[in-house]
Amino acid sequence: MSTSPRIPTSSVFKVGADDIEVILYLCHTGFVADRPRKTEVIATDEFVSWWNALPEKEHDAVRDAVELLEQFGINLPFPHSSAIEGTKFRELRRKSGKHQLRSIYIFDQFRQAVLLLGGDKLGIKKALFYPKIIDQAERIWKQYLQEQKGTS
Repeated sequence: MSTSPRIPTSSVFKVGADDIEVILYLCHTGFVADRPRKTEVIATDEFVSWWNALPEKEHDAVRDAVELLEQFGINLPFPHSSAIEGTKFRELRRKSGKHQLRSIYIFDQFRQAVLLLGGDKLGIKKALFYPKIIDQAERIWKQYLQEQKGTS
């Protein structure tokens, strides 16, 4: 007969009514017992080409943002991630020196984060940057969905 290990009294705590909401939120978001559920992140060829062409400092900044996306998924808060107004896309937001790096992504039907493409807003007005990158993201997203249909 095996016995359960004894839990030290100092490890026992009481859960109040206010704590239940926090516990339910942590369970819902995947943060249970300090083991968050990681989000699978997929990168398109367009994203990988852009990322590989970045200088080391900017490359590392984008990698750090992607790691946050992997860790927090749909719960990644502003200023790290934000919705792109008027679209279904989101952007990872990262500064590196003067560079304002944006990685455009969307969640697919399997809740995987699909990195579509990236860009640097440095010196480009918002009114010029977003329409161009949204058009490109739409094209890449449609292509991704077509490829997914072909593999299923």
